[in-house]
Amino acid sequence: VRELIRYEIARPREHYAAASVGIAMLRSSSRPCVAAAHRIYGGILAEVEHQGHDVFVRRAVVPASRRLRLLTRAIVTPPTPTPQPVW
Repeated sequence: VRELIRYEIARPREHYAAASVGIAMLRSSSRPCVAAAHRIYGGILAEVEHQGHDVFVRRAVVPASRRLRLLTRAIVTPPTPTPQPVW
């Protein structure tokens, strides 16, 4: 099952990387919210990896302190036009 989870994480990572380009194309008023969601939901994938790809032991969540950091970074850092991992 862990190999399947590892494989399934790679797929959305590709989608997140491709989608990151579009954030810069949004209206400036929408960018921080979408960038924050992009970073936080991408962070869930990192948490699953951190758990050893075992999604049955506990639910993968981004800790509140990291969510706050990701939110702050999304507000302060303008999105870049090239795909980049954000978690």
